[in-house]
Amino acid sequence: MTRQNVALVAALATAALTLAGCGGRASDDAKADPSGTATAATVTPTTESATTAPAVTVKLSTKWAPKLKTLSDGPGVIACQDSGSTGCVNAMTDAINAYGGIVKDINNAGASDEYAKTLANINQYVRAADAFDKAGCAGDPNADVGDSPCSGDAMKVVMGSTLLGFVMPTDEMNAGVG
Repeated sequence: MTRQNVALVAALATAALTLAGCGGRASDDAKADPSGTATAATVTPTTESATTAPAVTVKLSTKWAPKLKTLSDGPGVIACQDSGSTGCVNAMTDAINAYGGIVKDINNAGASDEYAKTLANINQYVRAADAFDKAGCAGDPNADVGDSPCSGDAMKVVMGSTLLGFVMPTDEMNAGVG
């Protein structure tokens, strides 16, 4: 495994482990109940939590918009025209690291419900990076030949930063954070 592959796999593993913690709160509570049935307290929100403001009190897009813009304006798309190149792998690694940071911030804010579309998109990008890695695209001079999915997977990962620049604020607007 090349050094680039190790970096990509490490970033992917970190992002995947972080994403694994994004499950719904009720399902986590139900798993914790050994009887297999969730109690009313874990399924039904209390009156207090139902009437309080949304969990998102800080717009995470404020922090992440400049970082996503830097990724979008960076060499990723151009570098990934040769999806097996070191430049492409580096751009993908940078993107996956940023996506992992976004997920971490969402988890720390307890806002996975409010950022549902953001998390769904990040899941797609992580799956594309995983497919890229499993196909052995990094370092492969023939990564873009024939029906290879390498280029599509690489582009999905690096272009995700542009899409997230629109999705995060939309999630915030839908959650009532203005």
